[in-house]
Amino acid sequence: MWRLEDVPPGWRDDELINLLVLSQYILKGDWRPYYPDASGNEALYHALNGLFWWALGANVFGIRYLSVLFGTLNVALTYALGKRLFGRHVATFAAVGLALSFWSLMYSRFGLRQIAMPTFALLAFYALWRLVEGAGEQGSRGAGETNPQSAIRNPQSPFTIHNSQFTILLSLSLALGFYTYFAARGVPLVIIAFGGAAAVVAWPTMRGRLAPLALSLLLALLMAIPLIVSIRAQPGGDARVAELAAPITQAAEGDFALLGQHIWRTLAMFHADGDDEYLYNIPYRPVFGPLGAIFFWAGVAMAFWTAARPFIRRWRGGTPATHTELASGLLILWWLAGITPGFLSVPAASLGHTILAMPATYLLAAFPLVWLGRGAEGQRGRGGRENQHSSNFYLSTFVLLTLYLLLPLSIALRDLPDYFVGWANTGNVRLLYRADLGNIAEVVQADSALRDFGVTSLLPGPWDREALRLELGDTAASPRFFNSERVILYTPSQSFVGYPTNLPLLAAESYQRTGLWAGGYELATIAPPPLPEERLACFENGLCLRSLTYDPATGVVDGVWQVARPLILPPLPLIANPPPPDVDARPRLSVYAQLLDSNGQWLAGDDGLWVDVETLQPGDLFLQRHLLPPTADPSTTLRLGLYDPVTGQRLLTETGADGVTAPN
Repeated sequence: MWRLEDVPPGWRDDELINLLVLSQYILKGDWRPYYPDASGNEALYHALNGLFWWALGANVFGIRYLSVLFGTLNVALTYALGKRLFGRHVATFAAVGLALSFWSLMYSRFGLRQIAMPTFALLAFYALWRLVEGAGEQGSRGAGETNPQSAIRNPQSPFTIHNSQFTILLSLSLALGFYTYFAARGVPLVIIAFGGAAAVVAWPTMRGRLAPLALSLLLALLMAIPLIVSIRAQPGGDARVAELAAPITQAAEGDFALLGQHIWRTLAMFHADGDDEYLYNIPYRPVFGPLGAIFFWAGVAMAFWTAARPFIRRWRGGTPATHTELASGLLILWWLAGITPGFLSVPAASLGHTILAMPATYLLAAFPLVWLGRGAEGQRGRGGRENQHSSNFYLSTFVLLTLYLLLPLSIALRDLPDYFVGWANTGNVRLLYRADLGNIAEVVQADSALRDFGVTSLLPGPWDREALRLELGDTAASPRFFNSERVILYTPSQSFVGYPTNLPLLAAESYQRTGLWAGGYELATIAPPPLPEERLACFENGLCLRSLTYDPATGVVDGVWQVARPLILPPLPLIANPPPPDVDARPRLSVYAQLLDSNGQWLAGDDGLWVDVETLQPGDLFLQRHLLPPTADPSTTLRLGLYDPVTGQRLLTETGADGVTAPN
């Protein structure tokens, strides 16, 4: 919760799409298990987020608090499951490490669905383990804590009341995970693999457990049928999976190079490499620092060896698997299933695609405490009371306690500054999360005279407009967004300009700088040019062309437009990016500038409208520049007008013409 309104530093496209498109479906009564918007989204998180938005408002709490709750549940459930598997020492370290980790903080503090999936996976694995250890047995927890070598005893009937509770919990958790995020489809595979392996090495234990496990999987499958039907019925269903599957696609064609690179990078993400996207990480930052990486990979090796021992014993005709050995097998299968999407999809080493492995990763980093704790207990158990005061006992206990404190401290000292300071203040992060629009909102809210103004923007869709609208809240301000590479906004005369820094500013020398900065923007004013009294043309939608200049030698076309009355526009609903397969997301209004030969045939063109028309108000005045090829042919003419890119239909002027012609 700390500084939730500041970190992440603003609003990103996916959060806005989730809130303003996907969650709005639910609030408007359009209930579906799966939405094809934004390459496909399961509905559960968006339904819950819509309820939070309705209850708390379109603010940081209404948008992000759901993820905060899921992230916090992940910490509690990691402790609960870890204590069942390996005892309270491992559980405590894993939960504390997860709570302090960059990885968990990243996904627990913005409005994306990924963070919900580990919650349902943890519930599923908790229910699975309660079924395996014998639900209702008080001794099973003790076996895990005080005597990790002991076997799970007293197999129960699959139809006891306790087993029925956890059978239902397991099936519900699996099904809810399916409705949350596509990576949850790996959880049943973990359960199937674990059940099969455990049956081989611990048949006396598993004999009474396989029936409830099979029943849980069957119930989960039945509950997933609406989702399966919905995905199959929609054109382009599950497009997200297909978009990300480049390593698989190339491997199917016989080229395994990309798959090999992704496997190596994903394994290296824990110690040497990392997610390269600014949206989710300090690029190439590994999950652990040096100390954490040592303990993590030591934990992986120890857990692999512990899980493998019963197979070796069985080959030699030995005893069945113990509690800790079965628990280690579950943990390893869980972690491998969690990181596999990093092998098979792009980008490699994605913290989002591998989020199923997140709790398992911190349990593995804590796993050496199982062996260290066992060493301390062994010293306590040998030689009677006097041996408890031996140097070996004190040494092993000191090492255990030191690492118990040192490892979480090393995570905190590295991950907390990296997240709250390093990542949040990186320039690319601030750009992607529109942090500087929040700075504009602060300036506007502090100045009651600043209500009509322009803002320079890259304009790839409506998300700059919606982000600033959220930041402004109830402030009665009317910002206009324009791309300063192609547009000069004359009225209103004040604009926040100069950001993004790679966006050129037309007529930069004509702006009067005020010295008032808002993030990377500076407030500047510009005076409109003298204009003829007569309008060249007024179009039926309320947009008028005041002047038009064309230089054939350079190909530069400058048209000055004015909003004469409230614009008449076709429906402009918010559309996710990428849009659903059957939805045309192109803008509904554009300006065409065409170079025609003496016969009126098209030679070249430059179409576009580099202002957000939904922000324009009556009286607004702006210049828009088109760039055509230079020509020395005096017989060519310029034709300019408005049209709808979706229908191709041209808008008529008040005199019935479909455009304006300017001679060379």
